[in-house]
Amino acid sequence: MSTDSVVITRSWPARHWKLLVALAVVLLAALGAGFFFSIMSLMRNSTPVEMGLKIAETNQALIGRIGQPMKAGWYMAGSIEVNENTGSADMSMPLSGPKGSGRLYLEASKHAGLWTLDVLEFVAEGSHQPLNLLEPPPTPTTTKP
Repeated sequence: MSTDSVVITRSWPARHWKLLVALAVVLLAALGAGFFFSIMSLMRNSTPVEMGLKIAETNQALIGRIGQPMKAGWYMAGSIEVNENTGSADMSMPLSGPKGSGRLYLEASKHAGLWTLDVLEFVAEGSHQPLNLLEPPPTPTTTKP
């Protein structure tokens, strides 16, 4: 009687299926993170956000509240919609300085190709009172004796 044994070899993917699953998970996570950071970058570099940050960085009341230099956080919430010459934006983002932090809220509209900030407010952490950054600062009044 012959005792020949048959050796069955499985293919490489069948032997290393756990490695392939792990690589697929890592690849999907990397693609998801890349997509997320691309969207955040597009929102962060949009015209309404740049306009809002420029005003915020020069607003004396805000400088007094959180100090300079100001740093905008990377995570933004909200939406922006642009159609040719019209559009709208409703966003918020973290904003911090050496003396404090909070969220910057903005609403903007685009008509005839030009963006206009309709709302620009800062709400400090732990506060519920917004600081309107679009209001002109009060002019000093002189009293006559």
